[in-house]
Amino acid sequence: MTEEYVIFFRGTDWDRKLSPHELQGAMQSITSWLDNLQATGKMTGGKPLLSGGKEVRLGSVADGCFAEAKEAVGGFVSLQLESLEQAVEIASSWPGLELGGCCEVRQSLPECSMVAEMRRRENLQQGAGHAG
Repeated sequence: MTEEYVIFFRGTDWDRKLSPHELQGAMQSITSWLDNLQATGKMTGGKPLLSGGKEVRLGSVADGCFAEAKEAVGGFVSLQLESLEQAVEIASSWPGLELGGCCEVRQSLPECSMVAEMRRRENLQQGAGHAG
């Protein structure tokens, strides 16, 4: 059975140190990497993300993101795969790693874990009500 995994690409300023020729080569490598994931049917989605945004906290909204540029999320891809190990293997082949970028792999859940727990508790309570 396959599960959904997401690779988050970190670092939003990796390209600033590259010459135009190096940048063109990097973009060709990354595009080829993404095209291969699509062609093999593993990639189900993904998007680059604009830098900045807003940080929202209880009672305030401020310009953000406040993470350092090397930690900020620059984009993501969603993958349908057999295992976390397979997702890590794919992430390890991302050409951006050679340019100083890093990425994070996480499995997505079909629903929020808190919602699943509430549903489980409701089912237990309904079961206990029918037992008597």
